[in-house]
Amino acid sequence: MKKAQTSKKKKRNLFLRIAVLVFAVYIIVTLIQLQLTINDKQSEINETSEAITDKQRENDDLQHKLDNPDQYLDQQARDQGYVHPGDDVYKEIP
Repeated sequence: MKKAQTSKKKKRNLFLRIAVLVFAVYIIVTLIQLQLTINDKQSEINETSEAITDKQRENDDLQHKLDNPDQYLDQQARDQGYVHPGDDVYKEIP
């Protein structure tokens, strides 16, 4: 009778160990998946932050042009070859 009880206890003990092992593997796999998801989301956040920074620079540049329209128009005219009256114009001859 003792042998039957011992065998039953061993089977229960083995079943419990297998169950704990399976649960531990499940937890580890879940944690790895979560870490991968976190890394993906962190990369996405970094890309979005860079895009926001670029757009803020672009907005600041446009705001500067709006705040100083004479300076902007003057620069555009000079880029197209126009000069102010009284400016000396020099041409390079190759």
